[in-house]
Amino acid sequence: MNRTLLFLFTFSLFLLVQVNAQPGERGLIVKKDSTGPAGNTYAIIVGISDYKVVPHLQYAHKDAQAFETFLLSDAGGKVSPANVETFLNENATRSNVGDAISVMARKSQTGRPGLFLFAGHGDMEDLTQIENGLLLLYNSPNGNYLG
Repeated sequence: MNRTLLFLFTFSLFLLVQVNAQPGERGLIVKKDSTGPAGNTYAIIVGISDYKVVPHLQYAHKDAQAFETFLLSDAGGKVSPANVETFLNENATRSNVGDAISVMARKSQTGRPGLFLFAGHGDMEDLTQIENGLLLLYNSPNGNYLG
């Protein structure tokens, strides 16, 4: 579960900026000359620490807030606040997130990244023959997700 969240965060970050590592230095250096294709970048950010039924987490909502702050900064590409939808805790419902995904799909331009960051619980539905990986939203049940 934690590996999935780490992968999603890392993948989203690398979609946004071009980076290169300098020999002998720690961390990533953002290229000053990195420019993306023309157009708008859209982002949906979900962070859930306080679930309705599922056990609580401590920092998922703070990770989401930190990513939003990064996207709005110069280092994050100065994404327009109007193009960033952030859903924290009880606002991270199926209807809210689903509507935001639909809107982003309509507005997105070819060649421009659409970013989705999810910080929260994930699980596998084990009542089916197919392995269905799921991201659990605020009011998800505690098991038997598709039943």
